[in-house]
Amino acid sequence: MTPRLTAAIIARDEEANLGECLRSVEFADEVLVLVDAATRDRTREVALASGARVEERPFDDFARQRDAALALAAGDWVLFVDADERVTPALESEVRERVADPRGCRAYWIPRSNYLMGRAVRYAGWYPDYQLRLLERAAAHFDPLRVVHELAIVDGPVGHLASPLVHFNYRTLREFVEKQERYCRLDAQRWLTDQLRLGFIDHDTGE
Repeated sequence: MTPRLTAAIIARDEEANLGECLRSVEFADEVLVLVDAATRDRTREVALASGARVEERPFDDFARQRDAALALAAGDWVLFVDADERVTPALESEVRERVADPRGCRAYWIPRSNYLMGRAVRYAGWYPDYQLRLLERAAAHFDPLRVVHELAIVDGPVGHLASPLVHFNYRTLREFVEKQERYCRLDAQRWLTDQLRLGFIDHDTGE
């Protein structure tokens, strides 16, 4: 039997983006939307209306949120897609082929085409911007130390797909600034946790 595929989306306040994203992953055997419990808009309702399975979890960091989605997924393979990303027909075809015949790999890097304020960015590391997003569920978990720009750890060979995932990143300057501020806070939290773990900062004095 062909292995089953879950398309997994972690989302918070993504009502405006989610509908198109969900339509781009309708080919999956299961669509799972893991909603941040702090969500205040209609993200849940949009996901339910599309027929997706909706689960909810308080957000702590991105790595744990993706690990939770892996644990909840029913598929043998999981394709992670963010709400502001779209799976093209070419990528859909390639994902289907690799799930049916992984060619010995247990995960795949997917190139990502980023659109910044409506324009595709081709240089400065923005393309192909490979993301490790197609994972054999039983062979992967996320690095707990990478709370931002999280990365899966895979037990086995990893391959590369050719067709890109489309990312509508930073539609406005304000969105860019707000997201960078959030990432800075999470990175600072990760750095402090690492320093405490390694003993460079005293737990009692904070110095």
